[in-house]
Order: sequence, then C-alpha cells, then structure tokens
Amino acid sequence: MPDEVFHSMEELEQYFIQASRTERKENRKQRLQETDVYHAAIGFPEWFPDELNAFNEQIRSMASAKKPFKASNTFKIQGGYPHEVEVVEKERLLSLGVRADRNMVRSGRVIPKMDIHRHITLSKVSGVVCFSTPKDSRYVRDLVLVDEVSDADFDIFYVVSRKARVVSAWTVQKKKNGFSPVLDPSKIGLYRQP
Repeated sequence: MPDEVFHSMEELEQYFIQASRTERKENRKQRLQETDVYHAAIGFPEWFPDELNAFNEQIRSMASAKKPFKASNTFKIQGGYPHEVEVVEKERLLSLGVRADRNMVRSGRVIPKMDIHRHITLSKVSGVVCFSTPKDSRYVRDLVLVDEVSDADFDIFYVVSRKARVVSAWTVQKKKNGFSPVLDPSKIGLYRQP
C-alpha cells in the first residue's frame, strides 16, 4: 500500500471501499482461472447428470437423516438464524455486507434449513440453476438449487457444497409462469459453454 495522506475519515473510508472492490475483482478473476461455472440458461454439458448423481451420493453419505445440513455462518445470517453465529464472526460478516434476506425480513419468516429429504427432492437436473467444477474437470464442487414449493411467495435459492453444507441462500419473488433460469447478458462471460 503506497503512503497516502487522508484529510478526513470519509476519505479513508472511500479509499478502503475502493481497495476492497479492486481486491474482489482480482479474486473473481483468479477464481475464474481456477474454476469453470455452468449455468442452466446457457446449458449443461452432457456429463452433468452422471456427476450430479455422484454429488448426491456423497451428500447422502455425509448428511444426517434427522438433522439439517451443516450451515455456513453466511447462511445463518442470510436465512434468519443470526443467534447461531458467534458475536465476533457476526460482526465481521455484517461489516463485509452479509445481511438477512430482505424478503424474509419483510415477511417475518426465515429461510428453511436444508435437510437430506429436501435436497433429494430439489437436486434433479431441472432444479439446478448453476454449478462449478475445478478448471477443465467433471467434478461438481458445488451447485445452486432452486426450491419453488417451500414458500408460496418466494423461490428460494440454496448454494450447497459437496460436503452437505449450505453455503448461502436468498429468495426471489415468484413469477406467474414459474421459475425459469435467466442470465444477465453482461455476465455470460463468467460461465463456461457446454
């Protein structure tokens, strides 16, 4: 970091915000060099159904039949379970911009925790929005599932890792015609073509 002189706390804050944005962009570029990401709006490769089965088998072997999946602290805050996060970690995540899902806060509800039964129901090729693999491989590392039935007002999206862990979650207002994967044209470059 070069020597900088700041004349106010606002200047210092702006400097750190800009540095944080720059670092996030660099981290995103680095991840794209190490990871392939596929999206349903573009299409999945022909090998995906077989690898999804292997992914699901590993989840079944790691998950408890009665308990919810392990959950990251990010999910706990987003899903409405902040009381399950240690105070120091909660403050750190809040400072990084992790917040409770706006739709759930407004409606006074929580995002349901994922368990093996819900995962089995959702984890079909038609329920996967996107997934990632290590660069040039067929190993499904994690995937985004959409739950269209648990809530009458919102579609719920879960990021599930191969270790039977919910990494993140969010909700989107239901559409009249049901969910269909759409991709912002400016983000097509982030996803690999099948």
